[in-house]
Amino acid sequence: MAGRPRLLLLSTSRSDYGGLLAVLQAASQSNLPLTARLARYRGLAELKVQLWDYQPDVLLILGDRFELLQAVAHLVLEELPLAHLHGGEETLGAVDDQVRHALTKLCHLHFVAHPEYARRVRQMGEEEWRVHLVGAPVLDLLEAAIPSGSVPVGEYLLVLYNPVTRELQAQFAQLEELAAALKELALPVLAIGPNQDPGADGVAAFWEGQRRVNPQLRYQASAQVGEFWELLGGALCLVGNSSAGFIEAPSLGVPVVNIGTRQAGRVRPANVIDVGHPAPEIVAGVRQALRPGFRESLAGLPNPLWQGGAAPRILAALAETLASRSRSEILRKHFMLR
Repeated sequence: MAGRPRLLLLSTSRSDYGGLLAVLQAASQSNLPLTARLARYRGLAELKVQLWDYQPDVLLILGDRFELLQAVAHLVLEELPLAHLHGGEETLGAVDDQVRHALTKLCHLHFVAHPEYARRVRQMGEEEWRVHLVGAPVLDLLEAAIPSGSVPVGEYLLVLYNPVTRELQAQFAQLEELAAALKELALPVLAIGPNQDPGADGVAAFWEGQRRVNPQLRYQASAQVGEFWELLGGALCLVGNSSAGFIEAPSLGVPVVNIGTRQAGRVRPANVIDVGHPAPEIVAGVRQALRPGFRESLAGLPNPLWQGGAAPRILAALAETLASRSRSEILRKHFMLR
């Protein structure tokens, strides 16, 4: 391939920003013959302009946002090599599962966070050379910004509850159970607003109402990545159903009370306590997380998604693949039977 290969990182929401930013920063510091640019996805018309302007040799996406399906379906017709981060994961309580697996089959290169996730991607018929075990790139930023144990522990529960898109009809009842548990625990609570999934407006409205009836509860609609990590590291524990409990919280040694099915299927680190939606289960889970010695037992906990610097591994694999394989070879996917 002539010249320096160009990598376009396509972001759809705040949920993918940290991981893509880690790759972008690593590209700016790397000696590899590769340049990178980060772009926000705001629809097909703007994406076409970005492609024309930058002329990327490969496009990198992260995760399972529904908006990516529209973009990637268009890019398949453009015959542009597509690389995908965080394939092979499962979140059985959310329709994200179907989107994630569809993106795996539409993309040509796969950068996964755990050996089990690599096995699943290969099981979907992907050739061995296309699948790279790199870890979660957002942890590159976290490890540099906030070493484990460096944030003083406060006296609050951090609550982050996202819509369970396979159970939206039960959302209000589930939130009522969570609110009852928080009231019984009688601890200060900081609730952070949900992601952008269907049902998010209902979750936000619920917390707005709760802060008027629960004097112990504060509600914050959103938090920047660095601010969120500070809040997470300083919390007594994280309560809810966010992937942050499985990705960032282990590196910070923070106990997590994971509610319901939204994250079912993920690799379970030792900091996670799984509970159902009934308030008594949530209360019992939080009390277990706050027992003397539990948090201390998490000091130095290996994060299953940390492989020792994901972003440089991603860039090295991309540079090697683009240098050693033709675009035609990258684009033509063989289905491997196993």
